[in-house]
Amino acid sequence: MTVLISFVHFPKSNEIKSLVEDRILKTLEKYTDRVNSVKAFFSPEGEKVHVKFLIRGDNYGETVESTDKDIPHTLEKVFGKFENFLRKISSKRKSKKHFLKSVPTNTELDAVNLRVHKRKYSSKIYNEFDKFESQFMNEFEESFYKKSY
Repeated sequence: MTVLISFVHFPKSNEIKSLVEDRILKTLEKYTDRVNSVKAFFSPEGEKVHVKFLIRGDNYGETVESTDKDIPHTLEKVFGKFENFLRKISSKRKSKKHFLKSVPTNTELDAVNLRVHKRKYSSKIYNEFDKFESQFMNEFEESFYKKSY
C-alpha cells in the first residue's frame, strides 16, 4: 500500500502532507485492504484549493476530488467522498455467497445444490428455475436478516 502526496503549483507543507497521509492510512485500515495505492494532488484553482485522490486497486481505479475556499473544508469533503467509495467497494465484497456459507447442505436452504442443479438443467427449465431461485433467495435473506438483528 503506497501513499503519494504531490503539490502542484501549491506551497509545500510537511504538516499537511503528514496529516493527509495518516488520515488516508487510518481510513484504509478502517474500511478495506483491497487498495494498492492512493495518490493525492493539491493544486490551486484561482482563489480556491483543489484536492484530488487517485485510488488504485487490483480491479478498479477511481478519482475522488473536491474544491473549496480553504484547505480544511476541501479535505473534509474529499475524505467524505473517499470514505463513501471505500464503503461501496467493501460492501460489494459481501455477496450472497457470504451469507450462504453458514447453511448446512442437508437443510431446505441448500443453495449449493440449487446452483449445481441450475447449471445442470439450465438449458431445459431456465426461466422456471430463475423464478424459483429468486423466490428462494428472497426468503433466505429475510430469514437470515431476521435472525441476525
